[in-house]
Amino acid sequence: MLNIAAIVVTYNREIQLIDCLMAIKNQTLSPSKLFIIDNNSSEETYNQLFSNGFITEYPEKESNVNQILRNQIQSTASHESKIDVIYVRKSENDGGAGGFYEGMKQAYDANVDWLWMMDDDGVPHQDQLKLLLEHSIASNVFFSNALVTDIDNSDLLAFNLNKKSAVAEVNKELLLKGIVAAFNGTFISRKIIEKIGFIKKEMFIWGDETEYVNRVKKNNFEIATITTAIHRHPLMKGKKENVLPFIDKYKIVIKPKRFSKYYYRNLGFNTKTYANYKAVLALFVFYLVFFIRKGDFNELMKFCKFYYKGTKNVFK
Repeated sequence: MLNIAAIVVTYNREIQLIDCLMAIKNQTLSPSKLFIIDNNSSEETYNQLFSNGFITEYPEKESNVNQILRNQIQSTASHESKIDVIYVRKSENDGGAGGFYEGMKQAYDANVDWLWMMDDDGVPHQDQLKLLLEHSIASNVFFSNALVTDIDNSDLLAFNLNKKSAVAEVNKELLLKGIVAAFNGTFISRKIIEKIGFIKKEMFIWGDETEYVNRVKKNNFEIATITTAIHRHPLMKGKKENVLPFIDKYKIVIKPKRFSKYYYRNLGFNTKTYANYKAVLALFVFYLVFFIRKGDFNELMKFCKFYYKGTKNVFK
């Protein structure tokens, strides 16, 4: 029997987290293990985990080392199926990238065959894992993804795929080869990790999934979205803006300013590593023009500093 690990990364979204975990517990095909990676959330997160039976003891409130608590829960799908729960309360918050790195490493060290990855605000449909496994094996795809739909509107995609935003535009085929909205119901074979390693944890947020997908492609693994496997998720944070008004041809992504420096840095790294100098220069010009046009010189300086750091692989 295949050993499958679900990996959920969480930070201070305890209500959404429980919804996600309940959906994992209710899968028609149960994972063998459930890794809950807590990026040093407030105590309300482990209080909710305790109240809902996912852990049976409390971690220390303050600790300078990662704490690991183990439990076993009953799968809803079968009275014979139990899920081993491994709760990792981290001593620091190193973002989604650091959380997924920890989860991948924990699962890999536990000798699992497949990793099923998501963050805490997504909710997998009850057949998602079953469909991901069946079609990944049947199609010989080692890196697949669920179709990620808007949690508030099932007719819309939470993340555009090939510039398409409606589910009806993309679900005519079972497999959408070459495109995924990674780490939202992402199904990864152990063979991938054996070949290319773990996620780049230094990236913190916004770009770590892009880097890993690019690395998978670079190593000649096929990727695909399985359109019958559904993952409900809030719409993408950030929006696309025209570089120049009324001209739709050239667009850039604008993220919330609080953490935008990570996006700029990771964008610089990914473009330099997986594209070319022409693409690096083009993006620089696009953002330069946009921020000058908006008169936002503070954000422009931030962009220049961190985009340059990314192109130089500087993550400190």
